Amino acid sequence: MRLLVTFCMLLFISVIPAKTQIIDDFFDLVPGRGSQKLAESGVSGFIDYQYSGKISKARGEANHFSAVFIDSIGRIVKTVEFNRFNQPENYSCYTFDDPGNLVQRAHYDSGGKLLWHEGFFYDVSGKLIERVEYAEDGSVDGKTLYFFNAEGHLYKTRQLNYAGELSFWQIIHYSATNLPGRISLKQAQGFTMSNTHIHYNDHSLPVERIVSAGAKGPVTREKFLYDDDALLTEQRTFNEGDLKSILVRNYCRGNFPRMLMENKLYTDDVKCTEKAFGSLISGFTSRASFPGGIEGLNAYLTSVVQMPDSATQQGVVMVVFEVKSNGKIRKVKVQKALSPLLDEMAVDIVMDMPPWIPAQSPDGKPEKSKVYLPVVFLK
Repeated sequence: MRLLVTFCMLLFISVIPAKTQIIDDFFDLVPGRGSQKLAESGVSGFIDYQYSGKISKARGEANHFSAVFIDSIGRIVKTVEFNRFNQPENYSCYTFDDPGNLVQRAHYDSGGKLLWHEGFFYDVSGKLIERVEYAEDGSVDGKTLYFFNAEGHLYKTRQLNYAGELSFWQIIHYSATNLPGRISLKQAQGFTMSNTHIHYNDHSLPVERIVSAGAKGPVTREKFLYDDDALLTEQRTFNEGDLKSILVRNYCRGNFPRMLMENKLYTDDVKCTEKAFGSLISGFTSRASFPGGIEGLNAYLTSVVQMPDSATQQGVVMVVFEVKSNGKIRKVKVQKALSPLLDEMAVDIVMDMPPWIPAQSPDGKPEKSKVYLPVVFLK
């Protein structure tokens, strides 16, 4: 079932470049990343009303509701889904690190029981490199690996199953204006599962998305409408030309809990009980860095990280270590394991690194600090 959910999410993934700054969460690349437009518009939350067609919309008879809570800087912090009887069905809670990256999204049932959760991991430059799905018991249920080109655009993802084997992969093709125009989703053996084409208006807002199953299979067409703040207000979905559903988004720029009560959508406070992976310690004018900066670090890792032939898994080992005030590396530990072999290799790679440039305190003195470094192993 989770594999099917992941496949559906892959159909929905895309990337909007920074210059559009509109609906970053809409295509679900990095959920909860936030939208500058939401923050500028003072949105405290919104409700999605899902209708089965024009008649149900005219009657105001939504068959599904989603309440989305927004913080003061435009990030999604919690979502609650309701059935047609206004009863909550499930929750999702979001956790962020100090730099503002989403590091965890936990999913609960209506009673607050954790069902499954996702961890998000980034490289030292802040780019997303891996999303890991965890089952209720904490075991790995699947992974998505992200690859960026020299221009900083996501151009490829790999979807791995619980055993670390490739299940799906996708290639993102960009237009001359650096907007994602076509996305090809393929099965591990190379069979085309879907092709997605995205069309934009003069303001670089996506106004239509066309998804075809296989090479020439059934076509799903989605059309998007926006308000004067470039925020999504309506999404219409067509299947083989027939209107199948209408999503209407209603934003709140005031007291969002009051808006929910007026809609008779009652929510309980559900907290994320899972601990997120630690972030870099704040309070420094500059953080600890590798000699030569990010480019030097990437070049070093590229030269020393080698995937052994005996390894059966691929992915990311998250390593945490301490950079002392003299730049020496100490207390190297694995924060997120992958396999005993690769975990040990990652620790050895970090321990063999040259001294780092230590973090600097506000008064200009070198300070001891922690660093969280992802070591990527790919075949």
